[in-house]
Amino acid sequence: MFAKIKAFVKRQADKITVALAAVTVMAAGSAVPAHAEGLTVDYSAIVTSITAQLTPALTAALGIAGVILGVKYGYRFFKSFSRG
Repeated sequence: MFAKIKAFVKRQADKITVALAAVTVMAAGSAVPAHAEGLTVDYSAIVTSITAQLTPALTAALGIAGVILGVKYGYRFFKSFSRG
């Protein structure tokens, strides 16, 4: 049964693609209401909030990453001298 469906879809692939594209265009056109022309969004409050939360997190993350890299490269440097 699935072989017949697969064969049908292969034969009708062009028609199916055109139909899906038409449905997508109609859906996109109907998704925007007519009264939304003058709609504007102010993202400055969102950006300020995100920046305020990320600043302390990045400060801590960079410190931790620096310690990890320092230990990693310090250990590698020490091993290169201790092999003799």
